[in-house]
This record gives sequence, structure tokens and C-alpha cells, in this order.
Amino acid sequence: GSTLLAFLPESVTSAMANYILPSLFGACFASMAVKKLKIALYALPMAIILRLLGVPAWITIVCCISAPFSSPTSSTRRN
Repeated sequence: GSTLLAFLPESVTSAMANYILPSLFGACFASMAVKKLKIALYALPMAIILRLLGVPAWITIVCCISAPFSSPTSSTRRN
């Protein structure tokens, strides 16, 4: 892979670097949203707010993946 990237123009490699992390987040989010809608409804606004505040993408991803699982709505207890 790195040999192939060496032959690509700088504009292509920088575009790939800028879009890989958000696309990974989108894939993780979509996978999670299908299984647990309540957690997805909690994580999506959090992701939007963190990005609007200028938080780096990697911190946003870590927060949005880990924080919903520690929220009170993520309980697996049934009544």
C-alpha cells in the first residue's frame, strides 16, 4: 500500500488522509445505529456539537463510541 501511495499526487494523498477518519466513524456509527437506536440518538448530537466546537476528529470519535455505552440509556436491564 505505501508503495502505491508514493506514486499518487500530494492532493490525492492529502484528500485520503482527510476523509479516512470521518468515513471510519460513519461506518462505526451506522453499524451501531442499526443495533441500538437509543445509543445512536445520543451519539449523533454529541458528534455534531464536538465538531462545531472544533474538537479534533480522533477525540470526537473516541467520545462518541465510548460515552454512549456509559450513559444511563445504555442499560441492558429489562423491566
